[in-house]
Amino acid sequence: MPIIEVPFNGYFQSKFDTLGFPFNIDLPEFVANFFKEPFLALPFITRQDIGLAGDGVTDDSFLLNRKMRELWDDGLSAVFWLDPQEGKSFYFNASVDVRSNQWVIFSSRSEKNNITFGPNGRMRIFGGLDEDPDENLPKLGATSTEGSTTLFMGPEPESNASLFQVGQRIIIRGKTDANGVALQKEDNVVTAINTSLNTLTVLNPLEFTYLPVYPPGDFEAKQGIPDRSFVTRLISYDLTANTTVGSPIISLVSTTGLAVGDWMYLFDEGVAKNVGGTSGNFIRQEVGRIIAINGLNVTLNHGVYHQYLTSKTARVTRLDAVGNARITNARVSWNTPSSERDNHAFFVGYAYDSMIDNCHVSDEAGFGNIGSCFRLDIGYNNKIQNCSGRNPYLIGPGLGYGVSMYGSTSCISDNCHMDGMRHGFILFKGTAGCLVTNTTIVNSTISDIDLHGANEVYNTIRGFKIVAGPTISVDANDKSAIKLGNEFHLAGASHNIIENGEIDFFDTTHDTNGIDILPTSNYNIVKNVVIKNASTGILIIDQDDDALPGDANLKAEFNKIENVDIYNASDRAMRLRGNANGSTTRIIKDLELINIKMYGCTRHIDLVQAENVLIKDCQVTRPGDTTTYPFCVDATNVLGLRISQNYFEKTQRAVRIQDCPSARIIDNTFVDLISVSSAINDVSGNTGATLTPNTDIP
Repeated sequence: MPIIEVPFNGYFQSKFDTLGFPFNIDLPEFVANFFKEPFLALPFITRQDIGLAGDGVTDDSFLLNRKMRELWDDGLSAVFWLDPQEGKSFYFNASVDVRSNQWVIFSSRSEKNNITFGPNGRMRIFGGLDEDPDENLPKLGATSTEGSTTLFMGPEPESNASLFQVGQRIIIRGKTDANGVALQKEDNVVTAINTSLNTLTVLNPLEFTYLPVYPPGDFEAKQGIPDRSFVTRLISYDLTANTTVGSPIISLVSTTGLAVGDWMYLFDEGVAKNVGGTSGNFIRQEVGRIIAINGLNVTLNHGVYHQYLTSKTARVTRLDAVGNARITNARVSWNTPSSERDNHAFFVGYAYDSMIDNCHVSDEAGFGNIGSCFRLDIGYNNKIQNCSGRNPYLIGPGLGYGVSMYGSTSCISDNCHMDGMRHGFILFKGTAGCLVTNTTIVNSTISDIDLHGANEVYNTIRGFKIVAGPTISVDANDKSAIKLGNEFHLAGASHNIIENGEIDFFDTTHDTNGIDILPTSNYNIVKNVVIKNASTGILIIDQDDDALPGDANLKAEFNKIENVDIYNASDRAMRLRGNANGSTTRIIKDLELINIKMYGCTRHIDLVQAENVLIKDCQVTRPGDTTTYPFCVDATNVLGLRISQNYFEKTQRAVRIQDCPSARIIDNTFVDLISVSSAINDVSGNTGATLTPNTDIP
């Protein structure tokens, strides 16, 4: 293979041009990432060097993956320049794993897809966790069925259930592709051990059905041995004290074997059902790098985003992390439906400082993705940029997502476009400190940007354009452009910022919401957003899980909505009802509505059963209905209501209050009201309310 020796001067551009390097490579960034010395000896590997066919028929994944593994094992960096045959594509029917300091750059000479996936195809930047054992793995001895919580261990000595411990985090692997990568994989926690039956009971229902031995397939054909299901144990270090949010210091029972520079996965066994409901999704997990070790105290490179609890077996495990890896210019489609929902087209996990750049997922042959087009899993400072996806093959729970961030820390999605997904963007399972920016989402079927209610914290959604089309998922009652929280997971999404975006609905058939904040989503800020043509501009109501009607613990507190324009809401601009689904407690608390402008809306602020609500500097103009809903603010059963410095015009009357003791309605301007009655309807139960002074202009 050719070796590039690139001098640290101005000549690298012509050198790359001579080798036929793509014209749009970011050379300054390339230099910054790869140049460690004045000269860099860098393998530059082409399709021909590896012997790849690139004909759209031959499965090239095995040879490509083997070469990447060989270089990684030798500690070598490399650039792979992959140009398929003229007018053809590469065909991958197994996982292609890009490893540390490997950049894979596909030809962009035409607009055709340059990769076709078979049912098991995907591209990954993927490391691993410290697991035990690393060979002679424990095996299943009988089928363990999806939805069950029992693992039937095998008869081999290494598979004995007695080798496991209650409370231990385990990894379960099932059906495997030709390159030895599990197509079925999940983590779980051992909750009980039966040595007489040789079984393990796990915390969460299994996501897949795991067979002790799989029928002969790609794995057996390539590896020469049967494909089996395995169970491994995570090697972890328990915390001796709860963490403090914002502190980088964690205290461990032991630091033996840990070193400065190690990447750590920090987690506990807290799940969403600890807050409410039945969801078993983990809610506290993140990644950091060790920068100092002092006795039993480890200092990470950032303050932790979550409080990890020793009562929930808080601990860390070391990552066998992949870093500085990249996939660029890949355009993919499938020639048949994907075999598993977790076969995400592009998957970055257990990685840091890595990127998927200028990659596109389509349904060129009629088969789009099943899982996510782009998945960022447990990792740190990974990035998806300049990417797009459209028309998934299936849409349902866990199916047909655009960009998903699960357990991700300080990751970024920038300048991406998603079309026709269940969720255009979904942040889930404790994702923290991430940024989604410069985003366009079209025709999502349930929500466009979704912080999915499993403790997603301190994330920023900035600069978005959402265009909502006419389709809706069969399991959805309504559609929300941006949703904070989830009716099933119930742990909420908190301390997030949603800013600088536009939402436009063209769907007049279904109920649609611009911003949807659910309990227990707290301390969120929504600002500088335009919402057009929604049924409801802003929705905050009590959860509607039938198993938990009126749960007093599930509150939406300390949320702030500022500088939002709502146009032509057909039902109401804001539906803020703490009793919408039967709650008898004030679940909406400490809410600020500041500088909200409502134009042409049928109804405006509908506020029921809340506490400490501020409505300030808001404006109602050109109301769409002045008779059915004659008030700009209609408030019932609100403690600590403050309405001030607002401008309401051309409605019948301005404000209606009932059972709002000590309400303060002052310094507002009411213009050209239609009714001859008082601008404020003091119905009853408003003891101690202050209703003047306000300015009433005929």
